[in-house]
Amino acid sequence: MISEEIITASVLDWLKKHEWSIISYDFPQSGTGYIIHPDYSNNKNKGLIIPDIVALKRNIGILFENKDRFYLPDFKKLKYLKSTRDYDQGLLKLFRYKLPETIFFGVAITNHDRQVKKAIPYLDLIDFLVTVSPNREVNYIHLPQKLKELFM
Repeated sequence: MISEEIITASVLDWLKKHEWSIISYDFPQSGTGYIIHPDYSNNKNKGLIIPDIVALKRNIGILFENKDRFYLPDFKKLKYLKSTRDYDQGLLKLFRYKLPETIFFGVAITNHDRQVKKAIPYLDLIDFLVTVSPNREVNYIHLPQKLKELFM
């Protein structure tokens, strides 16, 4: 297995290679990522979401959660984030007060057969799934056509 740090660094390199602008990223346990606060909370720590990577290209936003293994709570968190209005102000601030035309929410995991097989049944919760191999190659398992075009 490869570490979450390697997955994050590999995805960042892949995005830069395809000319995405990196808005924020968070290496595990670093505390350097952008914190999205829920619109409704007076408790500054309740319901926080810190995406591992947020990037922008041609008015399309992309938001990643990265893991060294399949982790269902991240899939559920992204589903909630994309299907609720509870984080509208936080997303607006994240994208510097100009929301992209579309924001895609997805996961990057290790390219290990067992982990990918665990993730496949939950693709309906996310917009995309990419994997990172031990040689740091990023491959997509599930990617909407609109995103595929931005990686060509």
